Amino acid sequence: AGLSTEERLKTVERFVARTGAKIRTDAEAAYVGWDDEIVLMPPFAYRNKEEYNSFLFHELIHWTGPRLGRCMGRGTEAQRDEEELIAELGSVLLSRHFCLMHDRQGVKESHLHHLSSRLDLFPDKDEVLTRVKRSALEAVDYLLTLSG
Repeated sequence: AGLSTEERLKTVERFVARTGAKIRTDAEAAYVGWDDEIVLMPPFAYRNKEEYNSFLFHELIHWTGPRLGRCMGRGTEAQRDEEELIAELGSVLLSRHFCLMHDRQGVKESHLHHLSSRLDLFPDKDEVLTRVKRSALEAVDYLLTLSG
């Protein structure tokens, strides 16, 4: 038998703690590069724990950017859009890794919408998707290695 939802969520908490990322609560979700910290809304602001973790994973992937040499906020608009795709795909991969990827109140649908709307901004989708996939996998591997 697999882990219960509560056990999976506790596993996620341990995983996040082991990354060493600084996380604080504020009015919106973001990775703040100049402070090297993740900002999330309070847990009660999300529809459920899966949605909270989805946002947390997205920002954790951004947090890996400077550590893995990705252009963070200082590049072109296309580079920022690509970084958003990396963070969103990384969030999906982490959600799947921790078995939190089921369509509870539209969480999966939200990921798909975010990915497809960003990808539509690029004329050469195949080339961008190849880079995004490689970077998202690298970020996830990095986080999983940090967490032991």
